[in-house]
Amino acid sequence: MPRSRRRGFTLVELVVVVIIISMVAAIAIPRLGGAMVRRRIEAAAQRVAADLDLARRQARLASQSRTVKFDAVQHCYTIEGISDPDRPGETYVVDLTAEPYRARVLFVRFGLDNELVFDGFGNPDEESDVVLHIGNVTRRVVVTPANPQPRIEALTD
Repeated sequence: MPRSRRRGFTLVELVVVVIIISMVAAIAIPRLGGAMVRRRIEAAAQRVAADLDLARRQARLASQSRTVKFDAVQHCYTIEGISDPDRPGETYVVDLTAEPYRARVLFVRFGLDNELVFDGFGNPDEESDVVLHIGNVTRRVVVTPANPQPRIEALTD
């Protein structure tokens, strides 16, 4: 009775497969990293826009002004007169350097004191914008008296 011969992979075949996998990974990993950066910056910009809109809507509902203060050095902002939903009774504070954003505030144009005030009608006191940055991706959130609804603009991708 003939003995069946078991055949495995040769060392050359295994090396070729490892090289192919390495080449595919070298192409895919930078693209995946770029997608993660774009996802983070979009999330950060959407959070800032949503919070500015929250301050605007709360000002209208309460018929009282609401102030959003940005700290470009600490990369965070506060909304005065609104309680933090995660810590009731405390001031609403968002740290953009924390997870899941890990973003930096490059530029804030909210008056001389980095404050944007929405009056009791929900109108901003001036044109304002915030520029956020992660890696090589930059987004800008803009609010104008003519269009108080915050909008997001892509500066770089």
